[in-house]
Amino acid sequence: MKLSYHDFAGSPEKVYHALVLGMLVWLSNDYEIRSNRESGYGRYDIISIPQKKSNQGIIIGFKRIDDDEMVEDVLNDALKQIEEKTL
Repeated sequence: MKLSYHDFAGSPEKVYHALVLGMLVWLSNDYEIRSNRESGYGRYDIISIPQKKSNQGIIIGFKRIDDDEMVEDVLNDALKQIEEKTL
């Protein structure tokens, strides 16, 4: 598992980020788990890269939702961000 200095600084989402990283440790024999690395035109939160090319990888992004925001709006913004920042 490769961590970044961005993993534990600042916002409350970092606690959830650390929790998920801890739960993904058991995948480290079959997947390379990376956190907060630059890719494309931005930085992903967590990515799992399969050792076997026949397995699927997973990209995880964390979003904070404020009290005045609708979940659907935040999810739509997240999907738009993925589309814009993916190579």
